[in-house]
Amino acid sequence: MTLLQVHFLAAGFWLGLLAVETVLELHPRASESTIAVVHKWVDLLFEGPAVLLVLTTGALLLGGNWPAPPLLLLKAGIGLVPILANFYCFPLVLARARTTDAQRAVVLSRRIKLTGAAIPFVFAAFALGLYLR
Repeated sequence: MTLLQVHFLAAGFWLGLLAVETVLELHPRASESTIAVVHKWVDLLFEGPAVLLVLTTGALLLGGNWPAPPLLLLKAGIGLVPILANFYCFPLVLARARTTDAQRAVVLSRRIKLTGAAIPFVFAAFALGLYLR
């Protein structure tokens, strides 16, 4: 398996996890505590490693194509947006799972949901990656 294939597999896996987390976060009948615990374990066991793999393989691919053409740099920049959003979101998810203060959990949940604004950047980077391969 090539590095590019590993990168696409990890990015696709991460995209699937984002779909799972979106459904989980927006589930109308799930309790806040259930959402917090499940999201925490999804992040720890699956999403964290997937994001690190995407970041690592992406950096290796970019380094192997250096000096990179402008379109590849654009793709890398777009891809960094959801990675940075994930690095911001991860501690929020952990804090929400630990908190016993209901008001703090609501605030953390709002912040977590706001990171969903980075999801279109995932699709854009994925589409550009398919185009550039």
